[in-house]
Amino acid sequence: MDEIYAVIPDFGGVEIKADSEGRVGPSKYGRTQSDAANVVARALKPHGGLVLYRGFVYNNHLDWQDRKADRARAGYDNFHPLDGKFDDNVDRANQVRAHRLPGTRAGESDALRTS
Repeated sequence: MDEIYAVIPDFGGVEIKADSEGRVGPSKYGRTQSDAANVVARALKPHGGLVLYRGFVYNNHLDWQDRKADRARAGYDNFHPLDGKFDDNVDRANQVRAHRLPGTRAGESDALRTS
């Protein structure tokens, strides 16, 4: 990071996307999402840089027709135990992937569907 900031003094930071879509992430090495984010955050901190950490917590092989598969709950289950474990220069964004169910319109939540 020192080399990057020497060339780009106003470099804002980095975005990290991990454990997503079959790509290797911290869980492969027995680490948490906060472990991964904090390693980079600590290198950025002396320069005032931020980590934007995009955590994906869905199973990309999940059967979207299974109404018991709750991706939003998976996000909570994965990140709630990590509350307070991210360094202060890490901004977390938990992204939940959902697929539109047959018979719904774009932007319509299946949870709100009555038919």
